[in-house]
Amino acid sequence: MLETFPRFLDRECPRWDTRNIAVVNERLATFGHLSVSFAHRERQPILGRIIIENFPAMDARFWYRPCKRWISVEEYFFVNYGYDLRYPKGYVCRLIPAEYEEADCEGKAENLFPLEVS
Repeated sequence: MLETFPRFLDRECPRWDTRNIAVVNERLATFGHLSVSFAHRERQPILGRIIIENFPAMDARFWYRPCKRWISVEEYFFVNYGYDLRYPKGYVCRLIPAEYEEADCEGKAENLFPLEVS
């Protein structure tokens, strides 16, 4: 059964959006690897662990070579996918694929996804 990540959080970690993010991530760790699909991409689900970062999509900035400027994750999703985030102040998350260790998947902007697309 498919469900959005925010809905999964509402069900498995009530009041997640008011809790300390470290505590929410500890709760997520108890589920191990999850099958994750993204609304903005058409591809097979990825098996991995999700970690929520403590900053919003509108503040996570990185150098985007095609535009030759710094852009936010929010802007990136609009430029590349035409996806207008409904919650630009919402947290971003990163996915650590099952075949990698967390140390191999640092929290760089290109590894970050708004919660609403997962």
